[in-house]
Amino acid sequence: MAFCRNCGKEIDDKAVICIHCGVPQEDIQSNTNNDNEDRKATAAEILASILLPIVGVIIGIVYLSKGKKTAGTTALIAGIVAWFVYYVLFFAG
Repeated sequence: MAFCRNCGKEIDDKAVICIHCGVPQEDIQSNTNNDNEDRKATAAEILASILLPIVGVIIGIVYLSKGKKTAGTTALIAGIVAWFVYYVLFFAG
């Protein structure tokens, strides 16, 4: 059990508002939103995070080989940055 931050009466741990005074319980509500922190990535999210950087690098190499330096460099850098972000999020964390 928890206590209302306004009136101090006992309320349920997961209460969004106090049943006695009707005041929203922000601290309690933010604790219930932390349940998503332990969420695991889906297979589609993992696949996309692996394939998108590869696609960016391939597009960059193709554009560079065709002489389109600006588009090729942009795609190549985007692919490399995406790989770096993927590494940081999935392996370093």
